[in-house]
Amino acid sequence: MADELRQKGVRPKMPAYDETPLCSVGKLVRVKLASGQLRRAMVECVEEAEGTVDVAFVGSAAKDSSDATVPIDSLRPLEPIELPFLQADNFSVSGAKEAGNAVFKLGDMEAASDLYGRALDALERAAPKANTWVLANRNGALLPGKIVLVDNSNRADVELRKDGRVEVLQGVPHHALIGVQLDQMLLQGSLHLNRSRALAQLGQQQEAAQDLSVTIALWAAYKAAGKPLETEGKEQLVKAYYLRAKTRILRQRPEPARADLRCAWALRPESTAALRQAERELELMEKEKVRSNKQLAKEIAKLADVAMSGLDEEQLASFGGANR
Repeated sequence: MADELRQKGVRPKMPAYDETPLCSVGKLVRVKLASGQLRRAMVECVEEAEGTVDVAFVGSAAKDSSDATVPIDSLRPLEPIELPFLQADNFSVSGAKEAGNAVFKLGDMEAASDLYGRALDALERAAPKANTWVLANRNGALLPGKIVLVDNSNRADVELRKDGRVEVLQGVPHHALIGVQLDQMLLQGSLHLNRSRALAQLGQQQEAAQDLSVTIALWAAYKAAGKPLETEGKEQLVKAYYLRAKTRILRQRPEPARADLRCAWALRPESTAALRQAERELELMEKEKVRSNKQLAKEIAKLADVAMSGLDEEQLASFGGANR
């Protein structure tokens, strides 16, 4: 029947997602791995006699391990809320966020990260226009700025704002700019916050920190545009500083972590358990670093003693002469 329809130029209607078995070749499913991790995958081959299927993982982490053979009973259907976002180009940004939240709660951090990313692309990657606010990278820092000129070669001149100073950055490629949605700031900021949490769960601490840096820069743009920082915005900033401090602690960067905690304290002076716990973790990390350095120094000294013990006086003298 499908072939007859194709010959007549009529595209056959695809069956609904729940109308085909989970182990159908070409079906997108969720796999529960032996580790307990959940990941989306495409069914490639079914071995019913062996009770297994070959799958190809999809998503941001698929490059790490793209194929696997898994038990048929490890397959799970996708959530109904995420189905509309699998291939659709036009979708609700807030709907994509809700779908991301649903799979986040389910435990599929990779799918959550991808859904948040699709929503952010829709918000931030529109062609820039003059007099709109953006974020641009300047010497490794994300700074708020206003587009003053857009040319025909997909480049823009951006008037950067920092500490009351203005600097014009010329010829910035459109793809290097992050659009700032002043009227949807809470939504835009929460998408970056949520994606950072998903990435952190996946062990991608540096990428998580980048999302948090974007959230912080977004609110700097909001302030530069003359908008007042309300309670919800302040709460989002506190979370961003706190979570970025956590990623920096995990990456052994104590001073930047401490700076983030100070910013969080300044925005919320009252004591909070989360911020106090982060301070304690920072102190423990620094103590461990000192202890590790002392242990390393002892091991190096011991190795040096062993190495020197086999040298005669003339050879030892030559080492001493090199240090004069």
